[in-house]
Amino acid sequence: MIVGDRVYVCTSNGQDWTHSNIPSPNSPSFIALDKKTGQLAGEDDAQIGPHIFHGLWSSPSAGVVNGKQLVFWGGGNGFCYAFNAEPVKEGDTSFLKTAWKFDCNPPQRWGDDAAHKYPGAEGPSEVNATPVFYKNRIYVAVGQDPEHGEGVGNLTCMDATKTGDVTKARRYGVTTRSIAAFRRFRLIRTPGCCSWVISRVMSIVSMPRPASFTGRTT
Repeated sequence: MIVGDRVYVCTSNGQDWTHSNIPSPNSPSFIALDKKTGQLAGEDDAQIGPHIFHGLWSSPSAGVVNGKQLVFWGGGNGFCYAFNAEPVKEGDTSFLKTAWKFDCNPPQRWGDDAAHKYPGAEGPSEVNATPVFYKNRIYVAVGQDPEHGEGVGNLTCMDATKTGDVTKARRYGVTTRSIAAFRRFRLIRTPGCCSWVISRVMSIVSMPRPASFTGRTT
């Protein structure tokens, strides 16, 4: 994603073929590059690497909140992040400082027993979607690679004007299985934004091909 003179992108850090080892846990998960030279302009300060469940799947988005340019991105640890777009130099490294973060997995997904360990069906999932910014709110979904796990997904809304760890400010969530078909929906079109309003959800245990969708637009 390009904002101004910089390109913002995730590094695709994650587990190796063993699905149990992260070869480079201290590597950055999200970086900014100079769009003209390709040189590194900044890296995230969130230290996500050691906590990645599987990989990094999310693409970033951006928006101006309270006069500041923020970059929104979903981590492989289940958190959604807002980074200040302007890198801050600390020593020899320039960092994209965390403006806020949000745990997109509800408390009941976390536990020490086997059922709550990733990729268990009742455990946490990573953010595998692009955060959508609209009217100072962020909408984002979590889930899992259907060939890797059967974790429960969430669609969550959060207030983008907050700072720090804003997990307790949870606004809205819809829970479905990672593989789900929506029987009926409406697509609501508003200026600069399209959002799904789901009226009925059907969970699917296994699916040989992508679900087909039927509905209408307004």
